[in-house]
Formats: sequence, structure tokens, C-alpha cells
Amino acid sequence: MKTYEYIFAAIIMVAILLAAVFLTGISPPLYRSTSEVEQLKMAAQKIMAQIILSPGEPEDWGENITVRASDLSSLGLAVSTVFTREAFVLDPDKVQRLSQSLPGDISIQPNTVRSLLNLGFDYDIKMEFIPALKIEIRQIDLSGVEVSVVSEQGMPAVNANVTVGAVFTGGGVLLKRAYGFTDENGKCTLSLNFFSPALLIAAVDYYGVQGVTVKAVGTVTNAYFIGRFLLSSSYISSDEAYQIFLTKLPNGSISIGSVHYELTYSNKKIDNYYVYEMNGIEPYTVAVVTASDSGFIAAWKKIPESFGSSAKEMPLAYMLERSVKIGLSSYTVRLWVWRVSW
Repeated sequence: MKTYEYIFAAIIMVAILLAAVFLTGISPPLYRSTSEVEQLKMAAQKIMAQIILSPGEPEDWGENITVRASDLSSLGLAVSTVFTREAFVLDPDKVQRLSQSLPGDISIQPNTVRSLLNLGFDYDIKMEFIPALKIEIRQIDLSGVEVSVVSEQGMPAVNANVTVGAVFTGGGVLLKRAYGFTDENGKCTLSLNFFSPALLIAAVDYYGVQGVTVKAVGTVTNAYFIGRFLLSSSYISSDEAYQIFLTKLPNGSISIGSVHYELTYSNKKIDNYYVYEMNGIEPYTVAVVTASDSGFIAAWKKIPESFGSSAKEMPLAYMLERSVKIGLSSYTVRLWVWRVSW
């Protein structure tokens, strides 16, 4: 064998050794990356199942504001009833208690959620509640409103069934309704006479997908509505409150109704909010209003857009989505899970 053939063979051997060293160096990270994704996937599936299928313990923690975060032994957002429990149906009161705008310690903090889900300091999560129908309502003049409806993907909802209710005062608390269908742009203009201040409720059915939005018009006293409780920043002199509730009709439309209940002051305050209790609650109640010496007081169910970590960077995060119902409204729950330590 000639000299240059030995040199060429030596070069090939060195190249093979260098390639082997290089591959040995990168194989563990590649393997670890795959392993990380599988671990995150399993963790996300367990967390999602716990959140949307379990009612938590105690089961009435959402509607009962005397149950605070420290009283919870497990976390879950599913509805809980005596006779049946529907899958993928969340309790509006439990969901809104994830809102960080609630007064006092009524809201559930992200650290508490991580502890109740047994995540420790290894994992972090973020949840998003995305309505299947984005509904906007605005007053266009003194006798009309315009409702705009688009899908989760931003497409106009054509021929959607729209019901609008206006709750206002005029010799008592009044409720007026109007009905219609959206056009090719997903918009619906309705004639509706009411006085300000008022509360507008738009309920939409789009081929079986429902959505609800609530908007205050004029000066409305800040208040919160959780379970049978009404928390108001102003003292309420009235002894009755009107519950605004929804009912789905056989033809697919949604009816808006009202009924009044006795309102009792509980002789306590939470962060300067007066706490009142009603002697009953209607199914699918979305808002409570009352007329008092301090003005028009209204509160409604407020579903937070997101909950959890505010971190902008989520390295190697795993995302999982599920379609759920919150009250009568359809939502997509989006869960992000990532590890903060290994």
C-alpha cells in the first residue's frame, strides 16, 4: 500500500472518531428533550382532567364565599349537583373565583392552585378561557343597540339567533327584550328603548353554540355576584334584588328573564365591600341588579381571560385544549404547562 493511501485511511479514522464524539455529546440533550415533552404531556393531561372533571373539595367552594383558599383540600372547576354531574361543564362561580380582581381573599391565587395540584416548585401553569363566540354589544342611539358576533377564529357568525335584554330603573326595575338574527357581517341591529344607567345582556345561539355578554351603560356601582352573595362597594338600602337569568328554548333561541329575591345584609364587609345574601338563586343567573338610594347597582358573572403565571417566556411548554361549557356559554380552556426546574 502506498504512503498516500495510509494517510487517507488515517484521515477517515480520525473523522469517524470525531463524528462519534460529536454524536455522543448531542445524543443526551436530544433524548432529554423528547423525555421532557413526554413528561409535560402526561402532567398536562393529569392537570387538565383534575381541573375540568373534578368539582374540588369542598364541592360548593365556588358559590360559598365563606370557603376561602385555605379551606380547600383539592381544586376542581366542574359543576357539582346532587343527582348528576355533567362532563366538561364548569361552574361559573368557581371559574370567576380565579379572577385576581375579587376583593379580600375570595380569589384563589396561582401559588395556591399549584399547591392544590401538587405541582410544587417543579412546574408552572397558565390557563386561558376563550369564548367560542366573541360578542360585542353597543348602544348606537337612544333607541337601539348593535350586536356583533364572530367565532373564536374571527369569522363572522352569520344568521346567529340574538336576544338582547336591557335592565334599568323606571318606577322599579324593568326588563325589556329584543330579538333578531345576524347578517352576513355577523351584526344585528335591534330597536330597544331604555334609560341610562342600565345593564345590557346579549345572548346568542349559533347553530347550537351559545355565548353571553354583559355590559353596563352609564354610572353603575361596582359590585360582584358570587353564588347567592352580592358584594357592593355602596350600602344598599333596598331589601330586594332582581336576578337576570337565561333559559334555552326548544327552537334554539335563549330567553332572558328576571325574578326578584329578598336581599339581606350580612352585617359584615370584605375589603370595604358590603356583603348581602339572597334567599335563593335561579339556574343560569348571569346578573343581579338592585335600585338603592346610592344608585343603580349591578353585578354579573365575570369569567377571567387568563389565570396563572405572567411569565412571557415558557421554554418547552406543552399546550392542551378542551371544549367546555361555563353556564350556557361555550368556551375553550387552554392549558400551558412547563417545568421551572429539573
